[in-house]
Amino acid sequence: MVLKGEDARCLYYVERGSVEVSYMTNETKIVVGLIGSGEFFGEIGFFDEGTRVRDIRASEDSAIRLFDQDAMNQLKQENPPLKNKGVKA
Repeated sequence: MVLKGEDARCLYYVERGSVEVSYMTNETKIVVGLIGSGEFFGEIGFFDEGTRVRDIRASEDSAIRLFDQDAMNQLKQENPPLKNKGVKA
């Protein structure tokens, strides 16, 4: 689960399943989207070094991959062309 206001220290990849994007207003949960297999989420906050702006929760049995700064650095070492693509160091 990712909560609004948390530091964005990683980004996520939905390998299997789906996640629900929501926020609370007047004690009511508002669902604004579903993110399915093969999609990323959390990348804007990660690259902008911001905080989360929505709550994210698995809506079914899911496999989610987490990419933190160490994982991104390893990807760049293993794939040198990424260094020239603006991928954050």
